Amino acid sequence: LWRTVVTLLRRPGVLTHDWLVGRRRGYVKPLQLYVLANVALFLSLGGILGTGLFDYRVEQFLDTRGVIGSYFFTDHDALGARIVAQARAAQVPLPEYVARLNATMHAQRSLWLVFGPALAVVLAALYADRRRPFGQHLVFAVHFFAFFLLLLTLFFVGLRAFASGTMALARGWQAAFDAAMPGSDALRWLFARESRTGWIAMAAIAWWLYRALGRVYPEAAWRVALRTLVLVGLLPFSFNLYRDLLLAITLWTT
Repeated sequence: LWRTVVTLLRRPGVLTHDWLVGRRRGYVKPLQLYVLANVALFLSLGGILGTGLFDYRVEQFLDTRGVIGSYFFTDHDALGARIVAQARAAQVPLPEYVARLNATMHAQRSLWLVFGPALAVVLAALYADRRRPFGQHLVFAVHFFAFFLLLLTLFFVGLRAFASGTMALARGWQAAFDAAMPGSDALRWLFARESRTGWIAMAAIAWWLYRALGRVYPEAAWRVALRTLVLVGLLPFSFNLYRDLLLAITLWTT
C-alpha cells in the first residue's frame, strides 16, 4: 500500500503504465486503492468538517450568497417555493421536510461515483485515434480519482492544521496587544468559499494530469498540455453538475 500511494503521488502515470504492461506485483489493485482513498477522505473530513466532501444540504442551495455553484438552481426564490409546495403536498411541516430532503441527499451522495466511468468515456473520446481498449482508460480514471481523493485528504488536513496554528497565533496576538492579528480576517475569507482554495488543488491536479497523460499516452508536449487543460476545465463543471443532479434526484424522489 505504501509503495502504491508513494508512486501514485510522486510519479504520476507510472502506476497506471506499470499496471497496463503487466508489472503489477507489489501494487494494490486499482479498485482497492480507490476504495481505500475514499475511506481516508471521508474519515478525515468527517473529523475536520463534520461532513463529507460530497455531502450537501438544501440550505446551501438556498443561500443567496452563492457559496456553492449551480447551473440549474440559480433562482433561490423559485427553489424555496418549490420546496414549500412539496412540503404542503406531502402534508409535512417545512422543517421536517427539509430534514427529510437532507437525509435523502446524504443517502444518495454516492452518485458522484459515476464520474469515474464518465472520465474513462472522456478519455476514450480524447484518444479515439489510439483505439485503446476502454478498460485501459478506466484504469487511468480510477488511478486519477484515487489521487484526487488522497490529494483532497492531504489538502484539507493541511488546511486544518494551518488554520489551527494561525488562529492560535491570532489569539495570542490579541491577548498581548489587544488587537486582531493582521491576516486573521484574510484566513476567514480564505475558508468562506471553496472556490478560493480550490485553485490550489486545481494546480496540483493539472500537474499530475500533465505528467500522467504524458507517460500513459505519450505524444508531443503541446498535445499533452492541451488535453490536460480540457480535463482540468471539466472538473468544476463536473462538481456543479453533480450537485444539481443530486438535488434534482432528491426533489424527485422525496
